[in-house]
Amino acid sequence: MGSCLYFLKAQFKTAKEAKKALKGFNAFLKENWDACELQVEPSKVKFPLTREYLKITEGTWDDVPSYSYSTETKAFIYFDNIFAYAAEVSHLSSWEQLAEYVQKKFNPLRVAWDNEENGVNSLEGLNLYAWEDIVDGILKKKETLPLLMGIHPDLDELIAFKLKE
Repeated sequence: MGSCLYFLKAQFKTAKEAKKALKGFNAFLKENWDACELQVEPSKVKFPLTREYLKITEGTWDDVPSYSYSTETKAFIYFDNIFAYAAEVSHLSSWEQLAEYVQKKFNPLRVAWDNEENGVNSLEGLNLYAWEDIVDGILKKKETLPLLMGIHPDLDELIAFKLKE
């Protein structure tokens, strides 16, 4: 089975919250790697963060995937109050449980994940916002449309596309 790149971003209210969550998330990733390498269900004492992950995601030991092919892969501050994580993993994997864990454990404003298989080829391509929903909301208030045009070429393009529909 092959591999592909997966991406995750989590946005927090403040940079301080993002840094604190980043530290905890990286500790989990390291411990989770060690637990997966062991290939035997760990004791509660040896891998408490992996046990906490299983409790939060309501999973079992069989549900513990390795979230990277490398121990060197760590999350990092992407932009001020956003941390990001990218890793090479098995095709057809899912980071749904990882996103759920981040949401419930660290309480970000929003968290998003996707992968190359879905056409997301970089962290820049992973959006934390549902842009089409935002544009639909803008178009419901047509009186604000002239104020928004020209802010950014991508927004102009999305609005023009939606108006053509």
